[in-house]
Amino acid sequence: MPRFLLRILAIFGALFPPCARAELESVDVAALGLLKPGRTTIVAPGRDYDLEGYGLMFGLHQGSDEGRFAFARIKGDFDISVRIEDIHNDEKAFTEAGLMVRRSLHPCDLMLGQSVSSNEYAGEADQYTFMRRTKYAGFLYDATPAHYGDNGYGNETFSYNATGYQTHNLRHGRPFPHVWLRLVRTGNTYTSYTKENDAAWHRMGEVALDLGGEPLVGLFVSANHHSATGVVGNPAARAVVRFRDLTGFPAAVASR
Repeated sequence: MPRFLLRILAIFGALFPPCARAELESVDVAALGLLKPGRTTIVAPGRDYDLEGYGLMFGLHQGSDEGRFAFARIKGDFDISVRIEDIHNDEKAFTEAGLMVRRSLHPCDLMLGQSVSSNEYAGEADQYTFMRRTKYAGFLYDATPAHYGDNGYGNETFSYNATGYQTHNLRHGRPFPHVWLRLVRTGNTYTSYTKENDAAWHRMGEVALDLGGEPLVGLFVSANHHSATGVVGNPAARAVVRFRDLTGFPAAVASR
């Protein structure tokens, strides 16, 4: 190749380097920072992560989130999926983990998430939940009649769809490591899916929600929704989740 072409290619490469996958940024989401620090371990860059986290829960029964969140900002439509290899809680408390999209890191802000619960907790629980906070500080307030099951439920501030409700969670466990979660964004419409083993994707629900043009998208875990003894909010509960085969993040994600 002529020398002048090599020089042009070298200049072009310096000005426009190859796109590199940006790593996820991690935070502990909680009001006033009153949460024991978690940890994010990069097992395989851009694909496999271990999240260790504390905190009561994201959404549902409180208007302020608590837990671990590893994220990147993504502009435009996306189709993201991840395999949950394992969920462990030291206190056998009710743990939820999965994919989340947030408007900001403020614990009361709008968000949505597709989660799977752990097998270790023995009380009543849903196996899979697609939740969304549609108003600032929204939650399932006490005035709302209790309802569990496969249908959508909630109020004007917070709603969810759930599958696999059991009065005794240990009766039918999730088939880890063969559990998959997926979130698809088209404009301001978000659709969630779950999958077990080699089955087809199961559509959980869909919602139209404006989370901004470049929302925070990533992985989350909350560790102490209920303890093994039924006590809500066990601060000693620590959850560790192994997220594997993360796909759908653009090669040049703008991580902040």
